Amino acid sequence: MQKSEGVDETTDSCGRYIAHALIGVLEEATPGRSYLFASKKLEKANNLTITRFVQDSLTNFFLPDAITGEKFILFLSDAAPYMVKAGQNLKNFYSDMLHVTCLAHGINRVAECTREEFPLVNDMITFVKKVFLKAPIRIQLYKEKCPNISIPPQPVVTRWSTWLDAVMFYADNYETVKSVIDDLTDSSSSALMSSKKLFKNPQIKKDLIFLKTNYFFVSTTITKLEKSYASLTESVALINQFESDCKKICGVTGSLFRKKMESVIQNNTDFHILQNIAKMFAGANTINVPDIKTSIICKYKYAPITSVDVERSFSVFKHGQETKFPSGKL
Repeated sequence: MQKSEGVDETTDSCGRYIAHALIGVLEEATPGRSYLFASKKLEKANNLTITRFVQDSLTNFFLPDAITGEKFILFLSDAAPYMVKAGQNLKNFYSDMLHVTCLAHGINRVAECTREEFPLVNDMITFVKKVFLKAPIRIQLYKEKCPNISIPPQPVVTRWSTWLDAVMFYADNYETVKSVIDDLTDSSSSALMSSKKLFKNPQIKKDLIFLKTNYFFVSTTITKLEKSYASLTESVALINQFESDCKKICGVTGSLFRKKMESVIQNNTDFHILQNIAKMFAGANTINVPDIKTSIICKYKYAPITSVDVERSFSVFKHGQETKFPSGKL
């Protein structure tokens, strides 16, 4: 029975390093499910502590049986350098293991370079967020004027694609939001005054149009990748389509976007193996067969290429801290 494992690390509200490990069974007939089987506070986050965490967790999980190389065939993580190094360390113990860095993480890193290239749009989103943050009277005025439109989204940098989601909202509702901002009159609010000034800048509208028409597919792709139980063929097809869509973006920013995506894929070396495996599953005959046992290759039919389940486990963990442990004590 072959296993896949997803591992990630976060910092909790007390500044402690917390590592989670999820494990799942790779079946040929049906998609598997992942389960959180280890959570541990680390003294520091580096490749050695992560390697030790994975090894100790697997040893305890499989006791009294020994862990053979064929039992652990897929390791998922983000692309942090110490995680990449931890994957290299683990390959010394598990010769059949592939290490794939999360493709949803990767696409989000690509999207982040877009935010950096459009500072005016970023400033507008930031200041409008502040205008309505903890401002019930302004929110009420907004709802009265725009009863059928939601409050402008408040993107969070650590949440995938939320900035581009906000861009799409403003592109669809630019004039409406502008009219609300223009009607607000609190001159003591620096966020409001900055928002008014930005909405008068014609470049904002041009940037929003460019972003909406060229980058609409990013959030959609991340959402589809977050879907559970997809086959490897389906997931790889999404990445291939994303790369194809990247090539259609014009201008200097499009070139930067494409280069960033190329870097994400090129540095994810074992993903290329899964791409070839997916092609075999789809019936392609013009590819090199990976030097992996046939019985193991078949187990990758429903192999995940994202670590979204680990991210969700952290969300539950942090939510538990906020609601059950207000003092920050576990």
